Amino acid sequence: MVPYSPVWRQGCGTGETVKMTRALQADGAESPRAPGRPPIPVNRIVDSALQVIDEQGLDGLSMRSLAKHLNSSTATLYRHFPTRAALVQSMIDRVLGEVDVDAANFVGLGWRQGCEKLCTDIFEAFGRHRQTALLLADHTPVGPNAAAVRERTLAILIDGGFEVTVAARTGAMIGHLILGFAIQYGGERETTDADREAFRKAIHGMDLSRFPATAAVKQARWRPTTVNQEFEFALQMVLDGLSQLRGGD
Repeated sequence: MVPYSPVWRQGCGTGETVKMTRALQADGAESPRAPGRPPIPVNRIVDSALQVIDEQGLDGLSMRSLAKHLNSSTATLYRHFPTRAALVQSMIDRVLGEVDVDAANFVGLGWRQGCEKLCTDIFEAFGRHRQTALLLADHTPVGPNAAAVRERTLAILIDGGFEVTVAARTGAMIGHLILGFAIQYGGERETTDADREAFRKAIHGMDLSRFPATAAVKQARWRPTTVNQEFEFALQMVLDGLSQLRGGD
């Protein structure tokens, strides 16, 4: 679910990571502070960085703002994280550390149930930190937690009877699925009554004779669903396809 594909390294057109990069680069490091102040644990720095973007979004995070949040200095942060990429990698790995990869919790599950559990856990982890998926668009996860998630993914598929190269490609494909929906989390807001009314008026004002398929959907009284519901639907469709590829279960 944490694939090796370039899609996880290249930008996805959000512009958010570019803004964050510029903000961090513009800060620069301060002069070293006077010795004697206690160092800041790396875990606290990473947790604080996640708290900042959880509360303020990517635009709210720079080395300077993070140092202020920690009541510290940018020089201290740069001692732990010499580059912005190093901090981002640790933030991504911290989120992936929330995913359950304990083999004991997958005992007795078939490949499909195991995939569903793991995919849902990853998606929910990014749901708790809704801006971090945008960071994944530009960085391939390489930390220990990412390695553990990748290993559990491959083990589920290989043990489930998928050929090794198919398992690898499947893991990458499902990873892209999770990333795509998780990125939507970063910009999602609650649908309001005004949104629903605007959608209803837009459909009502269309010449549906030109859009017969849309007319059929309107007749069926379909309504837009949440990102969570869309993800669950897409995941089940993918698992159905994999089941057919495998020969049925």
